[in-house]
Amino acid sequence: MRAPWLALAAAISLALAACAGSGPSAPVGAQGTAGLPTAMPTTFFAISQSPSHGFQVETLSSLNGKVLEVMPGLPTGNQLQSLQASAGGSIWVTTSSGPRFRNGTAGGDPAPRSCSSSIMATDHRGAQAQTVWSFPPSELVGQATASPSGQRVAYLSSGCVASFADSHLVIRSRHGGSQVLLGANAVTCHVMTAPSWSANGTELTFTYAPSSLGRSHGHVTPGVCPAWHSGELVVVSTRRSAGVSAFHLLAAPSGCGYVAAAFDRWGIAAVETCGYQGMGSSYLEQVTIGMTVQSRLALEPGSDPTSLSAAPGGRYVLVDEYQAPATHGRPLPWDWIWVFNGVHLHLIRKYPDVNYGLSDACW
Repeated sequence: MRAPWLALAAAISLALAACAGSGPSAPVGAQGTAGLPTAMPTTFFAISQSPSHGFQVETLSSLNGKVLEVMPGLPTGNQLQSLQASAGGSIWVTTSSGPRFRNGTAGGDPAPRSCSSSIMATDHRGAQAQTVWSFPPSELVGQATASPSGQRVAYLSSGCVASFADSHLVIRSRHGGSQVLLGANAVTCHVMTAPSWSANGTELTFTYAPSSLGRSHGHVTPGVCPAWHSGELVVVSTRRSAGVSAFHLLAAPSGCGYVAAAFDRWGIAAVETCGYQGMGSSYLEQVTIGMTVQSRLALEPGSDPTSLSAAPGGRYVLVDEYQAPATHGRPLPWDWIWVFNGVHLHLIRKYPDVNYGLSDACW
C-alpha cells in the first residue's frame, strides 16, 4: 500500500519495503500516446523512487514515459513529500518529515514538535529553486499547489502530534496578509486530499472523507482512528475561510468513494474507488461544473492511491495510478501513467513498482 502523506510510520515502512529490490529496472508495457494532438505537453514531472537512488524529482517523456533527466537544485531523499505543477509553469515541491514515534504502542506515541516541513518553488528546468516557506516543528504540511496566477498557494496542514487524519486546507498569499482556512472544523479522523485550483483561482476541488466519530467523541489516541466514511467530491470557494458545511459535495455510488480530483477544461476529473478499502474496481470520471457525472472510464483495479494533474488550459489530465500488490491476482505493485483528453484514456507507460516507482506525476 502506498501511504498518503499523513499515514502512520508503519504504513510508510510497508511502502518502502514494497520498493525493495536488487536495482532499478526499465519501465515496460508502453502503449504510447499515438493519435493524441501534438498540443499535449511533451514532458511531465514525477517523484521517482528506487533502491539505487532513493527519492528524486525526474523529467519524463509524455510520449513513452522514459526518464529524460533528474531535475537539479531540488531535495532528494524520503523527505520529498509532494510535487505539483502550476498553470503558470512553476513547480512546487513540499518536503516533510515526522512525527517521531517514541515506542511501538498503538499510534506510536508521536513526540511533540518533531516535525519538519517546507515549501519550495522552481521552474520546469529546476533552476532558481527557492524555499518559499519553512514551518515550525509543531506543524506538518503537504500537497502545496499554486493558483494559476502563482500568487496564492494552497496546502494541507495539521498539528505535528495530531497529524494522522486531521488535516485542513490553508490558502496563503506569497505577499503576506491573512490566511484562508478551509475545513478546519472537521471532526478528527477524516481525510482530505491534494487541492486543485479552478482556472480563475476562485475555487478549489479535492476529496473529503468525513470522520465516523461524532463531535462529542472522547479522547482519540494520536495515530489511531476508526475507519472514516467514503470520500466525497468537494468544490469550495477560495475567497474566505469556511467550515465543512460550506463544501459543495458530490457523493459516489454506494460502496464507492472519491479519492482524487482536479479541475479540467470540461469541469472536474475525479477518481472513484470501490469495494473494501477501495481495493476493488477503480474509475476515472468526468464531472460537470454542476456536479453531474458525465462519463466513467475504468482504471486498473486496486488503485491505492491515484493522483491527477491537469495541463495548462485543462485539455489534458495526467493520471498516476499506483496499483496495490496482491489485488486481483497480481502479486506485485505497478504504476500506471495515463493521459485523459476528456473522452479517452491513453496509456503512456506502466512501471513495475518493485524496483522503480513514480508518484505525484504532473505536467
